[in-house]
Amino acid sequence: MSQDNPESYRSTDTEAESPVAQSPPAFRIQRVWGAWLIFVVFLVAGLWMFKPDGQGPNPLIVRSSNHVSIVNMASGDLIQRFSHDDYVWGADLVFGDTQLLSWSRDGTARLWDLTTGIELNRFVHADEVLTAQLVFDDTRLLTLSGDDTVRIWDSVEGLELIQYEHEAQVQGAELIMDETRLLSWSRDSTLRLWNTETGEETRRFEHGDWVQGASLVFGATQLLSWSRDGTARLWDLTTGAEVRRFTHDDALWGAELVMDETRLLSWSRDNTARLWDVETGAEIRRFEHPGWARGALLSADNANLLTWGGENVALLWDAHSGEVLERYDHFGLILGASFTPDGDGVLTWGGARAQLWDKTSGVIEGDFSHYPYLLWTADLSPDGHALTTTGEGRARIWDVGTGSVITEYHGADWSEGGR
Repeated sequence: MSQDNPESYRSTDTEAESPVAQSPPAFRIQRVWGAWLIFVVFLVAGLWMFKPDGQGPNPLIVRSSNHVSIVNMASGDLIQRFSHDDYVWGADLVFGDTQLLSWSRDGTARLWDLTTGIELNRFVHADEVLTAQLVFDDTRLLTLSGDDTVRIWDSVEGLELIQYEHEAQVQGAELIMDETRLLSWSRDSTLRLWNTETGEETRRFEHGDWVQGASLVFGATQLLSWSRDGTARLWDLTTGAEVRRFTHDDALWGAELVMDETRLLSWSRDNTARLWDVETGAEIRRFEHPGWARGALLSADNANLLTWGGENVALLWDAHSGEVLERYDHFGLILGASFTPDGDGVLTWGGARAQLWDKTSGVIEGDFSHYPYLLWTADLSPDGHALTTTGEGRARIWDVGTGSVITEYHGADWSEGGR
């Protein structure tokens, strides 16, 4: 997952889209907070993106402690290795895959030449850099830091151009309105709109606790936000007025508009996922998970809902009746889940393994273990391969049919056949 990258990042990332490891949407960076979601979104071990034709993956970015390694997945060669002075939270290939952008707990984002490994530019904050992304046709760098600021830099010169400051740590930021405005949200319980040219705050939206995440909806005319205050809210982006409120009994992990934006799906620390009527704000259906509902995902046809979290279990629901159809008891802490590309299976991951289940029968069809290493991400391709990555910078590609390891990366070298 990209840095990733929790989200949305939908939360977890528990962003559980397929494939789960995608670059964040253009001009959008977000930090998803809460328990184990932090591990999935930011302590991600690698990014893996399958080519559209299913013929194989693009280069693999493997993060391990202070280092980032780039591996050519076709040949198995280690392309380059880059080092920070503290944990690397994320990285991305930029400028036509000629450079690497990385960001770290050492308070810096850095640009590197992918061929030579030389550091080209360093962008320094007063605290850890949580996320970074190129914007304005790659001429600017947008960074978000633990120093309570979002900053825009000249990506070539490395100079800071403008700074947007909250009263507490910023959770996420996004350029909107043809890049004339910056939307940011924070632990200070606010979302704010800023003029990107002057840095002036133009509008403020207030929750009662940390704002966990936000997204633009209804053709960017409204703003959806969710918070530790137990609510998801819709706001009029022009006037700043609150349009609708959807209330849980505890902090929300995430929310999104579904079913052609007629319904809101939300999931919470109150052990429920819920479907709401967007027009009226009425709760339509409640799905009670055993323990915190750390993630929720509708199937492509909106027929099924998948929830995961508490008791290390994922549940499959009939989205229309609210009936539990199947239960998948994951071996170990469950960090995420997703439907398989064909929609016939469910993939769960966490602890030391990823597990592939038949959606209907609940029978395990694949068990991909990294024991004794903790697994943080997993992904499936349409052509029958799986990727798993760990926090120690290890990655494996599996043949889903046989369960055998095709290739394995140990952080220092790449070996064929799992040797």
